[in-house]
Amino acid sequence: MLFLLLVSCSNQSNHLNVKELKEDLNYLNEKLNEIHPDIEKIEYVSKKVDEYRSSLTEEVSENYFKVKIMEILAILEDSHTGVLIDEKTTKLPIQLLNLDSEIIIISSSSQVAKKGDKVLQISGKNINVVINELRKYISYDNEAWFQHQINFLTLDFLLESLGLLEQNKIILTVERDGEIIEYEIGFDKIEKDKEGPPYNWEIKMQNSIKIGYFKLVDSIYNQHYESTIDQFFDSVDKNNIESILIDLRFNSGGDSRVINSFLKHLNVDSYRLYNDSSVRQHNGDYSKDIYILTDSGTFSSGAMFATIMKDNGLGKIIGGPVGQNPTHFGDPLLIELPNSNIKIAISQTKFIRPATKDEKNTLLIDMPISKTAEELLNEEDRQLERALDSIVNQN
Repeated sequence: MLFLLLVSCSNQSNHLNVKELKEDLNYLNEKLNEIHPDIEKIEYVSKKVDEYRSSLTEEVSENYFKVKIMEILAILEDSHTGVLIDEKTTKLPIQLLNLDSEIIIISSSSQVAKKGDKVLQISGKNINVVINELRKYISYDNEAWFQHQINFLTLDFLLESLGLLEQNKIILTVERDGEIIEYEIGFDKIEKDKEGPPYNWEIKMQNSIKIGYFKLVDSIYNQHYESTIDQFFDSVDKNNIESILIDLRFNSGGDSRVINSFLKHLNVDSYRLYNDSSVRQHNGDYSKDIYILTDSGTFSSGAMFATIMKDNGLGKIIGGPVGQNPTHFGDPLLIELPNSNIKIAISQTKFIRPATKDEKNTLLIDMPISKTAEELLNEEDRQLERALDSIVNQN
């Protein structure tokens, strides 16, 4: 269940008249009530939609309307329900990291912004104030996912809504090498990230101990994935490996069947899946230690993978908090508003975790392992190295 909570915009925002706006809001309300399973919250959101519709007296820009919809949908606190991005979006030519309440530029194609700059202010406004203002526009299940969405602060239409644009630019005040500096920065078109393999594996040697390492970036289920899993476990068996590490830190979701392909290789008496009260059994070969490496980028079916392993006692969670609550809404349907053509994803299913008695609805970390800004800036995966060291120390 892959879902990217991003938003479309363009520098030249069209305007919508009152009739068009009201038609779009009516359609949105109809679809929310028809699709989303959280009846109680949808009732409240519908009232907010009605209030906004009743307040309309003049045309507004498409960007303004889009941001208003974001604000209304954020009430749902559902990371799978939101407005989608398209190719018209422009953004600042930087990538931000929210780490321990510090906002750091971790990559830049700008002539003025430098990797490692610590952001203190945006157009004269304290960065902590800006972050708190951002909250009302982001629908998120937990704090980890909100922090993961910090790059919304690079999108032009949202910066405009926060009153931070000056002649289609912003002024960043940063700390660099102990010095406070400021500079203007404009916007570029969003370029797609270079895609690597959706999954890969290797046998890692850590302090003379072999560990089976499987990295699942995209939950893509097909025959190649099945055969890759088979090859991985064949190698684990031949090398008499005592511990497996599944790396889900970069997994934002996809096809949840990738979980079943892994589970069939485990020698377990029984386990439960999401929304499933029945007990399943498998007679696979592997019965030794399993660890699941997670962080805020572990989302949707990636987070479900980790939760199933944890709730069934099949593995230990190592790393940082995942970007989604174990019990959550998802499996979104896409709609398009008739006049503004804004595309919106709406969850249609509630997914209840196997361990249904967890009142706090959190995925507890068995072995917390943090990452540092310095490591990320140097493109070092020391978090993985510390995870492997921790696994060796457990044996």
